[in-house]
Amino acid sequence: LVSCVHAPAGASSPSKTIAPDDKILEVHFMDVGQGDSMLIRTPDGKNYLLDTGTSGARHKMFPYFEKLGVTSLDGILITHSHSDHAGGLYHLAGKFEIGALYSTGFFHSTKRNAKALKRLLELKVEHKKLRKGDSVELGGGALLKVLHPPEHWTARPEQLNDFSLVMRLSYGEMDFMLTGDAEKAAERAVLKSKLELKSEFLKVGHHGSHTSSSPKFLDAVDPLYAVISCGRNNRYDHPHDITIDEFTKDRNIKLYRTDEQGTIVVRTKGTAVEIKALRITAAKAFAPRWDEIAAIATLQEPTLSHVLMACRILNDHRPQDACLPTARPLISSC
Repeated sequence: LVSCVHAPAGASSPSKTIAPDDKILEVHFMDVGQGDSMLIRTPDGKNYLLDTGTSGARHKMFPYFEKLGVTSLDGILITHSHSDHAGGLYHLAGKFEIGALYSTGFFHSTKRNAKALKRLLELKVEHKKLRKGDSVELGGGALLKVLHPPEHWTARPEQLNDFSLVMRLSYGEMDFMLTGDAEKAAERAVLKSKLELKSEFLKVGHHGSHTSSSPKFLDAVDPLYAVISCGRNNRYDHPHDITIDEFTKDRNIKLYRTDEQGTIVVRTKGTAVEIKALRITAAKAFAPRWDEIAAIATLQEPTLSHVLMACRILNDHRPQDACLPTARPLISSC
């Protein structure tokens, strides 16, 4: 557990902790492996999910929600319909009551997307289309403003990242720039809009890929803190070194990474912020899944399917203490 308290420039000095009876906005940048998912908890007790991660992310997300006491979602916002951002939509719809779905209105044609949208339609979940200039009042003074895409942009499956919703979450004096997988073309469009972009927090675009986080965009946002959501040892090599250098060497921005530090939790009453990096141990947080691995490892004659099952579970969930001692001999080659 890593915890620190900060105040934005010009703000009064923060107290050592933020009192629990204050009107708190919580933003949880969840560790869901190679994907994006962010839980927003408003001061008046509402819960909004920005992106869902992959289908497999539910094995981390659902126990985490249970720990937090989240039993329903007032809204799910999908920045774009790639599987690492929207892959968990179907399972979320089957598990939680959902107040509304927000998106650009475009879901590219896959069986996964079709199943999810069908289930939401059957559940009569309202689907609201967002474009530049729209806003969503989350409650308790928290406001989301949509900066991209503009109404005249047309979605193309091969350029879906640049059709990501780009939004600015504001509460008091604290702002969060949320970029989905927006790449440099989208960043240029946002810059041309001349809208207010400066934010204390930046959710780094496209998992820290070199395709995002252009110098001009970072200059305009001018964040104090940035969060990269990505999976450990992912096949895309995210985040890219050139991107990390843009934040840490050229601008001295405090950088958090879910692959290294786990879930990043930001709590603010609109002035000071409290930041915690949570590396929850597998045995405590995901006991049912890890018990499966331990059970497989103790089999005297495990089949190939058993070994593959253990490997699949590990690939979905790879915390710091990835291999339980009983499982290590079986899965050392995963």
